[in-house]
Amino acid sequence: MVGAAFATVILVLMVDAYSALGSKPSGAHLDRISRSPNYQDGRFRNTLPTVSDGLSWTTFRDFLLGGSDYRQPSVEIPVHTPAPHDPDLAAPSLRVTWLGHSTLLIELDGSRILLDPVWGPRASPSRFVGSRRFYDPPLALEDLPPIDAVVISHDHYDHLDLPTVRALASRVRQWLVPLGLGAHLEGWGVQSDKIRE
Repeated sequence: MVGAAFATVILVLMVDAYSALGSKPSGAHLDRISRSPNYQDGRFRNTLPTVSDGLSWTTFRDFLLGGSDYRQPSVEIPVHTPAPHDPDLAAPSLRVTWLGHSTLLIELDGSRILLDPVWGPRASPSRFVGSRRFYDPPLALEDLPPIDAVVISHDHYDHLDLPTVRALASRVRQWLVPLGLGAHLEGWGVQSDKIRE
């Protein structure tokens, strides 16, 4: 009975997370990827050697079973709500607003660029498990000024948030992403002519 319940929970979590993992490249996306010298045997390869301590069982155990010392700050994190954004930015100007974790709003000479937007409640492909935010984003998605471009640095779910991409898909003029991420965005509702890989 316990085994069946556990298997059911795992299955539900996997189904929940599946779409957040993105789409497998095909067609024009795969053609573009295949021309990269870093794409070999069906995946991207680093051209430089990497150094990693790897994942130790101690780290894994502490992450899963550790107390609040491992999971949240010992003091409250101060949050400042940004001032309203001027819809008519005067050029030349520069303002950078940190909106939590990986998300930055850059206002530069009349253009607005959003970096790695994450508004989801968890840094996880699942709505049910994974690291929760310590606080709500200081600016609601619907309160964002018009965005000219979104830049995604890489496809880890704490930098490429499915619910956020879907919410911004029709509101953003241009999406600038690394090679290989265009299929993800198209699968999540971003028009192909708005994506630059």
